[in-house]
Amino acid sequence: MILNIKQPFGKCPDGEEVYTYTISNSNGMNAKISNFGGIIQSLNVADKKGKIVDIVQGFETANDYHNDKFIGVVIGRYANAIKNGGFRLKGKKYKLDTNYGNHCMHGGENGFHNIVWNIRSLSENALHLYYYSPDGEEGFPGNMYVGITYKITEDNAMELSYEAASDKDTIANFTHHSYFNLCGHKSNGFAEHILKIDADYFTEIDEEEVTTGVVAKVDNTPFDFRKGKSITRDINDENAQIKAGKGYDHNFVLNGEGFRKVAELYHPETGIKMDVKTTMPGMQLYSDNNRSSVIGKDRAVYDGRKAICLETQGFPDAPNKPHFPSTVLKKTGHYYSKTAYVYSTHKKKRKV
Repeated sequence: MILNIKQPFGKCPDGEEVYTYTISNSNGMNAKISNFGGIIQSLNVADKKGKIVDIVQGFETANDYHNDKFIGVVIGRYANAIKNGGFRLKGKKYKLDTNYGNHCMHGGENGFHNIVWNIRSLSENALHLYYYSPDGEEGFPGNMYVGITYKITEDNAMELSYEAASDKDTIANFTHHSYFNLCGHKSNGFAEHILKIDADYFTEIDEEEVTTGVVAKVDNTPFDFRKGKSITRDINDENAQIKAGKGYDHNFVLNGEGFRKVAELYHPETGIKMDVKTTMPGMQLYSDNNRSSVIGKDRAVYDGRKAICLETQGFPDAPNKPHFPSTVLKKTGHYYSKTAYVYSTHKKKRKV
């Protein structure tokens, strides 16, 4: 069993020393998490033969994450894109940092992925980080307190709980941007992975990969994962939305409400199954399209379509789309969301 291991993780861009902290359960499942960017640097689970597999992509030092932007980090204040880098709230227009063409992506250049978090508590199986985001940071209104708790449970779940409060009406939409490969982060790809998503609809994107506001049915499209299928089966389809995303880079409108299972990822060779549970209304499926080749931890080569992101979230650009679920956080309100990635092993292969 691993207990509260603190290790140097190099320096963040402003020169501050940062660290990783290891949390674990009695089954041998463990994760290294950094106070820089809230990074999940490694996530180790057992396969069907009992072999420990690190299933998330990552790097050796904090500075490597800064260079790669969004791999393995906490995303905020707003996950996904806000069109044209702005929104109106209570009649006032707010202009945000534009770091994705004309749009604000994942909270801007210096969003939550690029800051040093404070440690509130650390135990054998949980780490609580917090941050005070000042009014106007990256253009967002309100002095905001944000907390995130990482917890590994005895039923082999990695739970991520987010909370926030602000002294002004603002917007809030947090997620985590881990890249998963259940065959191991050094694997050559995700071709054998079978994905199931409980969603009857998805939100369409334009040629800049920003939501149009159109909510479309998944029926008879490459976006129908309701019965489960190989991620690669339709990834190069001639569908216009697949072409727009250069693969999958879309928000799914999740069925149900409350904390419920919304997706399942399975790899027959390792037997590892990952259930995704969340309180959030949406989930971004990103198939890591067109990544430039980079060297990750353990000298692994990451060059696209070797791992996927399953980012639970509020809908993209919701502040500018009144028909989307609201992401407004009132100054008298409290933000809370929870997502869990639950791991188990299965020895029988499933059919695609």
